[in-house]
Amino acid sequence: MSDTEPFFQYTNAQKDGVKRRINKLATFCGVLGGMLPDRATPYSEIFRLFDSTVKLEYPDVTREALSNAHGDWYEWLLAISAWNVHKLHQTKFVAITLPNIAQFDWATLYTQDLFQMIEHLRNEVKRSSDVQLISSNPDFVVIDLATIDPSPFISDLLIPI
Repeated sequence: MSDTEPFFQYTNAQKDGVKRRINKLATFCGVLGGMLPDRATPYSEIFRLFDSTVKLEYPDVTREALSNAHGDWYEWLLAISAWNVHKLHQTKFVAITLPNIAQFDWATLYTQDLFQMIEHLRNEVKRSSDVQLISSNPDFVVIDLATIDPSPFISDLLIPI
């Protein structure tokens, strides 16, 4: 555990005191010691290590809080694995994690024609029913690096670890 990055952060006060939440990034990096996990280690074992470390610091952590953290940790482990496969085998494809729809609209990844069709559909739904068509982003996209210039957006999509 790092003195500067606790595994838990305090959030807004609740009626029974102060609510805590798991500092997912600090836990992920701290438990792994800033290193990548061994390729032979099953994810289930890595999650048991994350959970036991968190429970040592905060024994009252809920199963729901751990499950929420598992989602991010799983995505990060998959992204790391996908990046390593890309680099090891020099593939032209790379898997990139996407932030939520409020931060980045996945539809902009399509060709201009398809993007315009999606925008037209969104506008028609809004016009005809006064309802906004919002879809969530997928967790990952697989991109053929040979067909795009990723530099305008790739730094925003990489996991900051």
